[in-house]
Amino acid sequence: MRLSFVLKSLNRPYSIIGLNSSLFRGNVSYSFTSFRFHSSIPFTNNIGYSISSNITKHEVNKFNRGIASVTGTGEISNDDEVSKSTFSRVDIPKEVMIAHRKHKKYYENNYTLGYVNYELLEDFPAWLEGLGLKPMAPYFKDKKWQDIVQMKHQDLKYLGIHNKFIRHKLAKHFWIVRQDMVFKDGIRLPRLEKEPNDNWNGAKFSIDYNILKDEECFLNSIGYDFGALLPLFRGKKWNEMIELNKEDMINLGFTNQIKMNIMCSAFRKYKKAI
Repeated sequence: MRLSFVLKSLNRPYSIIGLNSSLFRGNVSYSFTSFRFHSSIPFTNNIGYSISSNITKHEVNKFNRGIASVTGTGEISNDDEVSKSTFSRVDIPKEVMIAHRKHKKYYENNYTLGYVNYELLEDFPAWLEGLGLKPMAPYFKDKKWQDIVQMKHQDLKYLGIHNKFIRHKLAKHFWIVRQDMVFKDGIRLPRLEKEPNDNWNGAKFSIDYNILKDEECFLNSIGYDFGALLPLFRGKKWNEMIELNKEDMINLGFTNQIKMNIMCSAFRKYKKAI
């Protein structure tokens, strides 16, 4: 069920964060396997593996494999306890949750529409590092950020950035900066065009060893914003990550079946290519 369809039928306030999600303030892009909520949803940003708090008026009495049902009355207010008790088969260490929240807050305060940090943009390598794309800095050497943010997917491909997920993450955040620059003037830019899905499906697999130097960037090269899941890997290097199977990832605290499948598939490709 597409979120756009769900939103039209909702009429009560809830605050939910799903397991398959991607969002920046002012421009929602969510994907859920299935939802049975019938309420309006003021979304907040989260990438990863838990649900949020502040579910009011009704309570979640069942959530299994992305399918939720709501009955009764009550309130759930503790993010960590809900996510651990409802979704995870293992206890996620407190430091992992803290690192995830810190990453989320830093992103919201520097990269979202209405909160773009232009001082950070002046130090473009640092801006890239905050997005989990530090190894991409050499591609933009001696370029001004005002020129860089005008680039689209194809421009990035011409620069030599061959990974589709990284190109999309860059292009999307360039679009956010461009939109933020004209937002006060009431100008709405056209939506960012998508690239064909050509990275893992049928395309020749190749390894960019510069990406492997940074584990967050490595994860971002596997799936859009997968770098936000880095805290769950507990300091593992990329060569340790690719040895993990699905059961290993569940034992680390992963719960999103789709993301685990994507990562395990990518890990197998890396192992085969090395």
